[in-house]
Amino acid sequence: MSVELIRAFLLKSKNSKKQTFLNDLFKSMDKDHSRKIDYHEFKQGLFKLGLTDLTEAEIRKLFNDFDTKQDGKIDFTEFVNALKPQLSPTRLKAIDEAFRKLDVNNDGVLSMEDFRVVYMEQAKRHPKCKDGTWTTEQALRSFLDAFDTPGRADGIVTMEEFHNYYAIISASIPDDSYFVFLMNSCFGS
Repeated sequence: MSVELIRAFLLKSKNSKKQTFLNDLFKSMDKDHSRKIDYHEFKQGLFKLGLTDLTEAEIRKLFNDFDTKQDGKIDFTEFVNALKPQLSPTRLKAIDEAFRKLDVNNDGVLSMEDFRVVYMEQAKRHPKCKDGTWTTEQALRSFLDAFDTPGRADGIVTMEEFHNYYAIISASIPDDSYFVFLMNSCFGS
């Protein structure tokens, strides 16, 4: 069994249409909440997914394919990088253009400063801001955190994190031109 077959299996799941699918899957496998999956957790996670016919050697090979740092644990970045679908050049271009539009200060990362410029009006209209539950800063942070690495949100979104976010969304949109249309609609291209 290869990582590609696992990816295909997961993407066929009806749950994979949710933006948070890989995050939820990672959390469900990370039983000790260490933000890393060890071999035992990985094996149990595969079994819970219904992949019960894998041999010990196949599971070990899969684990090693995911564990690119070769430290005996799979962190979230390794997990997503292994499972995210490959993006076509057309989709990559649309994602990169959106990132550049959001990166107002052109420092190569997305931060609260960028989001204040781009999303302040949307933050003010957020339902939780309107009802007084959140401040606009909290709404902006929730927008930013959507792109940040789950479990390691540091308030900075790198290009890699932005690609990971949209690679997962991209998996549920079969047509490149429709994906580009959606990106342009969201980011005003």
